[in-house]
Amino acid sequence: MASGLSSSINRVTTRTTRSLTLLICLLAGRVFAQAPIDIETDFSPGSNKRFAERVNKGQASIYADVLAAYDARIAKYPDDVSSNIERCRFIETFAYSEDMVIESASDDLETCREQLGGGPHAKNVDVILYGIENTWEEEDAAKAQALIPESRGWTNEQRATLFELLTDKFNYKEPELAAQYAMRAVELKPGTRVLITAAERWIQLGAKDKARRVLVNAPASTWENVYRGGAAKLLIDIGDPKAAAAILQGGEKKPDEPPDIMLARVLTETGEIKAAREIYRAVIKGEYVPYENRVEYFEFESQHGNREEAVAAYRQLRDEGFGADLLSRQRLSLSAAYPSAPWQWGDVTGFLLLVALMLIFAAVPVLTIAPIHYRGLARRVAGIPPDKPDPKWTLRHAWYALGIFWVGGVIALYAFTVAGLEMILPWSKRTDASATDIELGYELLFAAVFGLLLVTPLLRGRSVKSVMIGRWSLGKSILVGIGLAIALKVVLGIVGLTIQSFGALGNDTTRAMQGMHQSFGLLGMLLVVSVAVPFLEELIFRGVMLEAFRGQVTFWFATIMQATTFAAAHESPGDMPYLFVFGLVAGWLAKRSEGLLASMVMHSTFNLTSALAIIGITSFMNR
Repeated sequence: MASGLSSSINRVTTRTTRSLTLLICLLAGRVFAQAPIDIETDFSPGSNKRFAERVNKGQASIYADVLAAYDARIAKYPDDVSSNIERCRFIETFAYSEDMVIESASDDLETCREQLGGGPHAKNVDVILYGIENTWEEEDAAKAQALIPESRGWTNEQRATLFELLTDKFNYKEPELAAQYAMRAVELKPGTRVLITAAERWIQLGAKDKARRVLVNAPASTWENVYRGGAAKLLIDIGDPKAAAAILQGGEKKPDEPPDIMLARVLTETGEIKAAREIYRAVIKGEYVPYENRVEYFEFESQHGNREEAVAAYRQLRDEGFGADLLSRQRLSLSAAYPSAPWQWGDVTGFLLLVALMLIFAAVPVLTIAPIHYRGLARRVAGIPPDKPDPKWTLRHAWYALGIFWVGGVIALYAFTVAGLEMILPWSKRTDASATDIELGYELLFAAVFGLLLVTPLLRGRSVKSVMIGRWSLGKSILVGIGLAIALKVVLGIVGLTIQSFGALGNDTTRAMQGMHQSFGLLGMLLVVSVAVPFLEELIFRGVMLEAFRGQVTFWFATIMQATTFAAAHESPGDMPYLFVFGLVAGWLAKRSEGLLASMVMHSTFNLTSALAIIGITSFMNR
């Protein structure tokens, strides 16, 4: 009864409010109608917004009065390109609005654009840019790109607008290209509306100092069109909470604006835990709370709260359902912080799923080993000997080594970048799998150390000289390895089969190297990238796998299978052709030398040159 009465009162109140609002608008319209529009002074840039507000506060007839005023202005000043464009923008306000309905607005807009694009100002730069802004076909994007050489004669403001529009057009289908356009826009116009896109890309490329400068030094007017919270998040991620706080505090908070989680992060970084907790709790009580925010709140309480607060935050997280803390990574953090925290049955399911996931990855080698095994059986039945009747390792060893490679990667993901691991599962509530350079660096380091510890024992009982050097001398293995690494880069570069990922800034492998450089310095990073990783991968792929495969089939079939597996085990599908050729050459080296040192040196040289180039380019970009 009380609920029905409340609903009735609400409906009456709503109808009364609407009636009063309509009456006020009609009265206001008459007042505004009495103030004539001055065609000499009222048409500066931004007039479309001012006139739109005037119509919104008045009555629909003012719309026609404004159009008539625009027409009078254009008739008197036919060369006023700005007023022609502003007229179309004014009509757009009503053509796209659901609140301010003008029935003729859609037809008026179509007519306005046709007149603008086919009129005497059709080749004017601002008119061209307006046309690009309102077209979204594939060929229109290509036409906009074709304007880049011509734009060198434009003003910086016009060129920046072109790159902003290109950023919009390629933001979803080619985000890396869009980011490049955004960076060019920033160079031309520091307060561009695509500043965040550019800063994100600079951070991804490792140019964190550059990103910080463009955010901190952006003009005050920037934040009228750019979300302050996005800039603050980036500054927090690169370790500058004070700059993030300055940007957030520069904005005016509206009375009905929800609490900003970015401010909570800033307060946490600056040690104001009590104030941060109040904001986090207000965010969590919101109507719609992104899953990542709940995870962040739990991590905050596990680090800065007491046992009860951390457990309560974890229970709120688990209340999201099965997809919450899918692999029990947060539950593990809770146990590490508070070993006495009570367990529930649902807390264990994530660990069971993690074990199942690791078993699946441990079984992945069967995709490579099964064809080798059955082809070897067929050859033995036919009386055909394998390439190497007495190999150093068997298929069991190959399965073990490759299984360690895959499982080590899963554990590294779980330990340092669990969001990326959860995102591959269909039940995950994650919407963002981003990780910092530091996290990616630790992930790569862990995977390398884990692999070395568990794969190196396969060398036990085998002569180091026969495994590493084989038939070649030490000097020959080193010189041939270095020479082939350089030759391979040159030849594949000439034929256009270059690597797109390793050595190209912005991908996870490169960012991991940048993260290790930041955490452990140049020497630490090079030891991992140029020593540990080549040793581990060559031992697994050209050592254990190739040897075991040669004990079953011909050399070329064996090396094609190991090269295919090597290419598939890496990050980007676009790199597979290059990595496949690399695997073939490394396999050929292993056969010719009957050792692994030559291929290890080739691998190490490739990684070393790429790593030094990455650090050099990153340093240059940060200037």
